[in-house]
Amino acid sequence: MFLEKKSELIERTNTLKIFANELDINNINENIDSFLEEIQRDLTFNVLCLGDFSSGKSTFINQFFIGKNVLPTNVTTTTAKLTVLKYGLEEKIVLKYKDGTQKEFHENFENILKHTVAKGGEEVEKIDLVEVYINSEFLKDGIVIVDSPGLNDPETERMDVTLGFINRADSILYLIMATQAWKKSEKEFLEEKILSKEDLDKIFFLLNYWDLIDENQRDEVIKFVKTEMEKSLKIVSAELGQKIPTPPLIPISAKTKENFDVLKKKLWEYLSTKKGENILENKYKKLEVLKRRIKELIIEKIELQKKESKELEDSLKNLKQEVEKLKEDVTIFKKRLKPKIDGEVTSFVEEVQKLFERLKENIIERLSKRIDNNIEGIDDVADFEKIIKDSIRKSIYLEKRNFENLYRKFLKKIEKILEEEKSRLDLKNYFSKNKVLYLDDIKEHLKPEISIKVDYMIDAIITGGSVLGGAVLASVNPLFAIVALGGVAYNIFIKAKKEKQEILKQLSIIEEQIDDTFSEYITRLEGQQDEITETILENIRNELIEAYLEKERIYKQALEDKKINKDDELTAFYNDKIKELEKI
Repeated sequence: MFLEKKSELIERTNTLKIFANELDINNINENIDSFLEEIQRDLTFNVLCLGDFSSGKSTFINQFFIGKNVLPTNVTTTTAKLTVLKYGLEEKIVLKYKDGTQKEFHENFENILKHTVAKGGEEVEKIDLVEVYINSEFLKDGIVIVDSPGLNDPETERMDVTLGFINRADSILYLIMATQAWKKSEKEFLEEKILSKEDLDKIFFLLNYWDLIDENQRDEVIKFVKTEMEKSLKIVSAELGQKIPTPPLIPISAKTKENFDVLKKKLWEYLSTKKGENILENKYKKLEVLKRRIKELIIEKIELQKKESKELEDSLKNLKQEVEKLKEDVTIFKKRLKPKIDGEVTSFVEEVQKLFERLKENIIERLSKRIDNNIEGIDDVADFEKIIKDSIRKSIYLEKRNFENLYRKFLKKIEKILEEEKSRLDLKNYFSKNKVLYLDDIKEHLKPEISIKVDYMIDAIITGGSVLGGAVLASVNPLFAIVALGGVAYNIFIKAKKEKQEILKQLSIIEEQIDDTFSEYITRLEGQQDEITETILENIRNELIEAYLEKERIYKQALEDKKINKDDELTAFYNDKIKELEKI
């Protein structure tokens, strides 16, 4: 049902685009194009495949999602880079390098991946991301597969990249070897890497290699894994302060495809009900908004036909004067809006400061508790490093929603200023973009100027930025240098073995590093307030000018129509079009 509704929505939107083109309604076409892109983006589901090396993950992806061997499956050629599989009529591999360059390959996929991005590949350290485009019916339905490095990867940076993608995924398939079920790494993943109920709700645990388990042992294996999972979930529940239900556990065989049909049904049910249906309903509402805007424009054309040619000509002259005034008299325009925008930017910076202060307190509190509770189990610097990483990562993750809400609140206030400015002018139907409908367009307007200064922090927090990767924590690297360099961290560790309280006192060193990092960011943001304000003002002014020009075009068109057609014929034509529109 979901896929049928999605197809219907795309078909109706394309029909609406043809309808708008026939009526020469230029200013709505950009909206429709943006909406079509939005449908594809928001109704595409990112499925993250996780598992230890040799869990059969690549074989599973080949058999379940693709239907043929594309990813390397030899025991020694495990995935070492994040590999994204997308639908593409033209099958190809795109290797994206860290230096910004990329290469495309159109054949011999398995061999290319084996010698470039698999563990030990010649170019693995040079590549940032791998995209594989496959003509697969499963992917065509809006599924994007993310094949991650194994969670038992000794390279912490690669593992951090994997963990950083968890909260961006719409669903997670975690493969477990049924022959070695519930190893230490799987226990640690559930207890230490899952940071919210939302993350756990989207996980499917898959017992792979089910074909290797004897029939008389299968019930025992499932019972054992569920028991161990519930033990770990008690720890997670205590950490999050809420009861966590047991996630689905589905035995499968990537070799024989056993239970593939069960998994496919459950996966689609989850994606369509948990995410798809709500978003789809929202998209249908937006389609109706677009239809109403087109109807308003048609009614405007009917009203213009009722005016005398002289009145239209006078209106055109006034429009040209208003456009020129807005182009030239920038000072008055900025004087009216700048105080409002300045005030919102200042408030945003102040709220960011409060959030950072709270985040710092949470990090130190969590770190103190972890050290206090695990002091006897700290045997080396690596153990201490792990505690620091996990504590900071969890604290940042738990604040991510607050940061996201703060940023969206800021955008909405800027949007309100924009809409107030629009309402002062007789331009309702002539804006090329409806900012109320497309909130994200405002964010795009603020890029790249704001994104460079703000988004690097926001994106890392919102997307669960990894501890050593990701922009936010790249900027917090001085904190981790304590561990990486050994020096202070090792001294703290040695003292901890002698005196338990000493290590807790040394937390002030980490607290100072966090203070320095956040202070540097805030100082930089404060210094760029004027630039941010100018960016917003310029985009508002440009939009108003575009709206005036579109209105001028519509009035000119009305004048031409009056010369060629009779008013009553045009009115009848437009009324018929309104009826046609209502059927779309």
